[in-house]
Order: sequence, then structure tokens, then C-alpha cells
Amino acid sequence: MASVSNIISRSGQYEGIVQQLVQLESQKKVQYQTDLRDQNKINSELGKVSSRISTLENMINEYSLSTNNTFTPVKSTSSDDTVVEITSASNLDEPDEFSLTISRLATRDNLLSASYTSAGTNLDSNGSVDITVNGTTHSISITPTAGDSNSTVLNSLKTAIETAFGNNLQVNVFDLDSTNVQLSVRSSETGEAKRVQIANTSGSLATVFDNATRPVATNQLDATFTMNGVSFQRSSNTVNDTISGLTFELKKTTASTVTLEIERDTEKARSNFDDFVKAYNNLNADIRNKTFINGETGTRGPLRELRSIRDLSSQLRQLVIGDATSGTITNLSELGITFDNSGKMTVEDSDKLETVLANTPSDLNTFFSTSSSPIQSIYTHLQGYTTTDGIIDTLEEGVSDKIELLNKNIKKEEKYLTDYEEKQRDIFTQLELMLEQGNSQFAQVMAGLNNF
Repeated sequence: MASVSNIISRSGQYEGIVQQLVQLESQKKVQYQTDLRDQNKINSELGKVSSRISTLENMINEYSLSTNNTFTPVKSTSSDDTVVEITSASNLDEPDEFSLTISRLATRDNLLSASYTSAGTNLDSNGSVDITVNGTTHSISITPTAGDSNSTVLNSLKTAIETAFGNNLQVNVFDLDSTNVQLSVRSSETGEAKRVQIANTSGSLATVFDNATRPVATNQLDATFTMNGVSFQRSSNTVNDTISGLTFELKKTTASTVTLEIERDTEKARSNFDDFVKAYNNLNADIRNKTFINGETGTRGPLRELRSIRDLSSQLRQLVIGDATSGTITNLSELGITFDNSGKMTVEDSDKLETVLANTPSDLNTFFSTSSSPIQSIYTHLQGYTTTDGIIDTLEEGVSDKIELLNKNIKKEEKYLTDYEEKQRDIFTQLELMLEQGNSQFAQVMAGLNNF
């Protein structure tokens, strides 16, 4: 009779049959895996469409804000950037021109002590002072040891001031030469309001601060300039409060006039409009590419079965060709816009659009923001897709549930197939054992017959 090990070694001839049986039994798992790939594809493509929807929705919302000069942007220039540089004119929406002359730049206050012999000891006594900067006052005191050098005392004072004021004051002890030192206490910001104020000095610090001098008098720390003949005084060289929406930097004084010019930026306005057209067309094309069906081959886009996505293209088309009930501009055709059979938006007559952008751009701002406009109708419709628990959330949740179920089914099938494979091997092992037993019995019978 054959041993178990011999049976197992010879049963390898049945492994191919076992694998074929397992493969035949795996059809359900294969179908689940195919369905899972399809659902993952749907999930991925749905995410892309969702991104396109959000892009168009956010753009319309941004363009509709009353503070956004989408179609009335301006560009600014200075006749001499070395004297005055415009740093921002983004909130201006009307052309203008300003003439400036600068008589004084804003500077930082700088309090300088007298010069002291570095190795001298005439500051080696206790002292105190109240220092005020920008409304904040700190009492500073020092208690030097008798015989401390002036250099040591001034550096101790420097440390005490820096500890109290941090970055609000810049304090230095300068070595004027090999034998003399001088203390400098400098404000971190320009202007008279940010000057260094000294009070209640005593002891050695009375010696330091009562005799201190300033390179620039405190009443000369502010910038002074004229703008269109009006005189201004500002504590900073960055000026943002003379004309609402305009910020400029004073760089140097000049007796000659510098001109700041604000003019319409029609190129930027056209670019903004083209961005809207592009965002609309990208969404429309994406929907069509993902929901198509080929009548001849039956090939379908991955989102063909999602009706709410499939129908969005035609819904947008119906909305965008509508008319506003108020405003000078009531529809997109007045801007030279046409649509082809696929729903693609095109600026067919650029002259119409350019005329509006050049002459009445605020009317276009109104067209995008008025509640009855087709643009706002699109925005409202898209919100139904992107809002929490809206159409996109519902679709994604449904796809996610299907993916989760398919993954569970695949795991269940994998366990079943593992058990099935083991069961088939057991069956063939038993068959092999029975065959060996039959062969053994047959051999015994034949041996008995031969003995007669």
C-alpha cells in the first residue's frame, strides 16, 4: 500500500485541474473586481467634474462681489519710480491722475548720548530713567559696581533697554575710536508719534540722557508732501490713506513734480472675461466627454449613468442663454457671445465685448452680479451640486457605498475560493488514496491467481 507521502507527491499531477476548477469558480470574484474598477473610475471622474463645477461657481461668486473690480481694473504708473513708487491700486476703479512733490521723508528718531571715554568711570553710579515709545513706558534702572568702566555701564544699559522694549527700540553702543564710546537709542518705526521720549532721569542716567542729542529734531521726523496741491504730513513713507485704494512709497525728496497715473486696464478686464468663458467651456466639455454614448459601438463615458451629471450640460446651456430682467446688459449675445452645437461658448464678435470693456465696464460688473442675470442663474444652479449634502455629495456617497460593498464581497469570495481550493485538493487526495488501494488489492488478487 502506498504511503501518504507518495500519494501527496504524485497528487501534483492534479494541481492543474484544481487550478482550473478554482478559476471557473472565480467568475463572481472577477465580476466584482471589474465592477470595483468601474466604480473607482466613476469616483475619480466624478471628482474631476466636481472640481470643474467648483471652479466655475467660485469664479462667478468672486466676479459678483461688489468689492471686486473684475471688469473695471486699473493699472498705475509713476513718472519717476525712484521718487514715488505705487505699490497698490487694486481697489481703484476709475481713471485718475495725481501730482506729487516731496519735501521731506519720514525718518526714525535717534537719541545719541555724549561721547564717553571707554575706560573712564564717570558713569559707575546708580541711575534710572523712564522711556516711552508709542504709548508704552518702561522704567529702566542700573546699579553698576564702583569702578565699572563707561563701556561696561553703557552696555548694561543697552541690555536693560532691549529687555524692556524688545524690537521696538534699536540700541547700540558704538566704539567711536579706540578710546571713546557712544550710546544710540533708535526707534524701530518712523515718525514723530514713534519718537523716543525721556522722563524722570536720575543719577548716572541723568548724565547720559539729559545731555543726549538728536540728528533730526522730533518735529522733523514725519514725511511732508503735496498731492494735487494739498499738503500732507505722514509718519510713514508708505502712504495708504490719502486716496482710498491707492498705496504708494515715498523714496526721496524732489522739487520737481512726479505724476501718478491711474488708467483702465482693458487687457486685464478682457483676460478676466476670457477666464470665465474658459471655466464654462471646461465644465461643459468635461461633462460631455464623461457622459457620451457611441451609437455605433455602444461605448459609454464613465459617468453616462449619472443622469444629474449628464443633464447638467444642457441645463447650463438653457440658463446661460437667458435674459436679465434689469440692467443695461441683459444677455450674453450683447457681448458678442455665441454657442455651437456642443454648447461651447465663443466670443464671436470681439468688437462688441471690447466696446463694453472700454466704455461701460461697470455695466458688465452689474450683469454678473444682478440676481436676475443668467450668470447668477448658473451660480444658483451649481450651488445645488456643491452644497453640503447636495447632488455631488449624494453621488459620491452612493459610489463610496458601492465600493465598500464590492470590497467586502471580494474578500468574502477570496475566503470562499481559498476554502474551495483546499476542498478540491482533499477530494483528489482521497481519489488518489482510493486508486492506490484498488491497485494494491488488484495486485494481491493477481498474485493469488498466479499461485494456482
